[in-house]
Amino acid sequence: VTVNTSSSWMERARTCLGLAADKDGLTLRQRITKMGIFAAMTYNVVSQLNSGTTVSIAWYLFSARHGVSPLAPNQWKSFLAFYAGFWVFNNVVRPIRVATAVAFTPRMEQLTLRVQNHFQLSRTKAITLTAVATYAAACTCSACCFLMASVCSGVPILGR
Repeated sequence: VTVNTSSSWMERARTCLGLAADKDGLTLRQRITKMGIFAAMTYNVVSQLNSGTTVSIAWYLFSARHGVSPLAPNQWKSFLAFYAGFWVFNNVVRPIRVATAVAFTPRMEQLTLRVQNHFQLSRTKAITLTAVATYAAACTCSACCFLMASVCSGVPILGR
């Protein structure tokens, strides 16, 4: 096994997190964009759902352990330090998010076509409406997860 010592620690970190250009010269974002707008829209929703879930789990664990909400005075820095481990996990499972987005991309395209036909919209307007609606739905799911974390921990969202 050879170790590449010529690259900086920042380049190695970007590669590890999937942010650096790969052998084809494309970053993760560029690869998804190359797959098309529907893949990018799907990845956006999958990523939002994943982030909302992991933040909610961290929120629950933090609130249950400390007895206060992360939004309570002087708790945000502690919560962000606590959440850092979850953020690392999110980057480790990034290939799963990409695979999930690729698998659901045809469904996003079908949904957009249904919106276009139902509302008699241009392709651009249908894509915009579908993107906004699916992102809003994912954000609503995340908000429900935050609420559930608050209820399960017994700590109000806005602090104690």
